[in-house]
Amino acid sequence: MVCMVPIVKTSGKIHICVDLTRLNENVIRERHILPAVDETLAKLEGARVFTKLDATSGFWQVPLHKDSMLLTTFITPEGRYYFKRLPFGISSAPEHFQKRISQLIDGVDGVLCHADDVLVIGKDRAEHDDRLHRVLQKFREAGLTLNEKCPFALTEIRFLGHVINSQGIRADPGKIKAILEMPAPKDVADVRRFMGMVNFVGKFSPRLPDLTKPIRDLLKTENSWTWGAPQQKAFLETKKELGSETVLAQYIPNHETMVSVDASSYGLGGVLTQKQTDGEWKPIVFISRSLSKAESRYAQIEKEALAVTWACERLRGYVKI
Repeated sequence: MVCMVPIVKTSGKIHICVDLTRLNENVIRERHILPAVDETLAKLEGARVFTKLDATSGFWQVPLHKDSMLLTTFITPEGRYYFKRLPFGISSAPEHFQKRISQLIDGVDGVLCHADDVLVIGKDRAEHDDRLHRVLQKFREAGLTLNEKCPFALTEIRFLGHVINSQGIRADPGKIKAILEMPAPKDVADVRRFMGMVNFVGKFSPRLPDLTKPIRDLLKTENSWTWGAPQQKAFLETKKELGSETVLAQYIPNHETMVSVDASSYGLGGVLTQKQTDGEWKPIVFISRSLSKAESRYAQIEKEALAVTWACERLRGYVKI
């Protein structure tokens, strides 16, 4: 039996939070892997018109089986209650919801699903509207309701922390602004927070492992906390790197593609580029990661070989191996 914690949302509404840790220890997870963000963004070929559909309190639209309801019982000042619909906090909820939505939109081209966000794309308004009508019809038949403020038929849209249009993909300015305005870390927790934000937009720069090394070194247990000149310099250079707007082109499966990689003393970097219709090569995605302690002792030729292998595996959603 667990207690609830009421949280006031920015909209003023009350959100009930329940700690379901003990229940999750006995939940059998769905065998449905959530798609990676890069995997989803790789399916935007030719997209010029966009609509984003957001399910209203998505998980709550999935009814629980009567045998499962009592397992979610929690205590309130007014007595004991249980959920009749899939609550937030169940470990298998994202996978189950993703599976249901994927099955619902199966057979409709140009529809990307990531949890409760569904993106409908089209190369023109006619193709977009046809796909959108089919998706909405499926949602109506399934009884799935949507938020009132879903953006329809836009030429540019925010999706999965990115801004997408016919020219390509760039990082959400809001996320970049949050990184640029973040103060210098004062402890290890702040470093983890900063690195988490930086890694989210890592696809827009292959230099991050080298730039952030002095900062990442503070996460090692054998190192004591010292925020000195090297860390401050790395902090400012990382912000400058991410502050320069980089636009990634849309991936097109049948276009000539090239993977370029490099290895430094501290990390691996790579870029996947494609030849556009005008003959110009443009980046599709940048990738990077730091080297482990053992990998940093490799000979340079071994690091280069590691970079090639790692890049091909990391970009398997784009290239055939």
